[in-house]
Order: sequence, then C-alpha cells, then structure tokens
Amino acid sequence: SGFLVYYSILALFGHLFLHMRGLGYAPTVAASALSLLALLAMLGKLASGWLADRFDRHRVFMGCLALMLTGVAGLATMNSGTWVWGSVTVIGIGWGGLFTLYNMLTVSNFGLKSIGKING
Repeated sequence: SGFLVYYSILALFGHLFLHMRGLGYAPTVAASALSLLALLAMLGKLASGWLADRFDRHRVFMGCLALMLTGVAGLATMNSGTWVWGSVTVIGIGWGGLFTLYNMLTVSNFGLKSIGKING
C-alpha cells in the first residue's frame, strides 16, 4: 500500500492544479488548493505521530489510509463546489499520516536492518 500511496500523492500534486482549473477555478484559487494540501499534510503528520504514540499504530495508519481514499474518491467523482475543498482537506490530513507512519510501521514490522531494502 505504501507504493500506491506514494505514486498517488505524486499524481495528485502533479495534477491537482489542472483538475481545479478544469472545474472552473481561477489559477490563484487552484494554486491555493496545493498550498492547503501541503499545510494539512504537515498538520496530519504531527497529529498522526501524536495518535500513534497513544493508540495502535496500525489502526491509526488504516484510519489515515481510509481518509486519503475517501478524499481521493470524492475529488475524482465531483464536479465543483465546496466539497472539493473538503476532499482536499481530507486528502492532506490522510496523506500526512500515511507519510509519517509508513516508515514507523516498516521498522516495527520488519526490523531496522531491513528498512533500507524495503524502502529501496
């Protein structure tokens, strides 16, 4: 799942501006969607780290994965409106958590010696 998440976020960062422009948003508004995505990803990283210290890491990871999947599905299926911003928000928070927890779970599941081989 880490492989798919990595490439999906690359695709999202590469095409979110174009998608927003296709929905009829002005260039400055479409660019602000990328800023919102990056800001919420940072907040998601902090929040998921805090949650992973207090709860089961695997459950927090699965919650972040569900958030990102929900946001991406919402963004892909809607035309325009205020729900676009909600989808970008959910994607940002979910991706931030996945990015943080991926390495933590890899180390805890496979050990520190294997992290280099797994992450390539």
